[in-house]
Amino acid sequence: MLQEHRAKIERLVEMDREAIKSKRIQALVEGVRNGQLSAADVTQYTNITPEQLAELMRA
Repeated sequence: MLQEHRAKIERLVEMDREAIKSKRIQALVEGVRNGQLSAADVTQYTNITPEQLAELMRA
């Protein structure tokens, strides 16, 4: 378990901020697509606007 945690931290350190940001946005969009999150959840708890989310959902 500790080795797994350490490996995840090392991967995150190696990633640049834009890559992390992109993966977080992708995860939010996937969460909406598969029903784990609502559009309201995403717009309420992030700085993503409803229009931006709609655009991301079309992509």
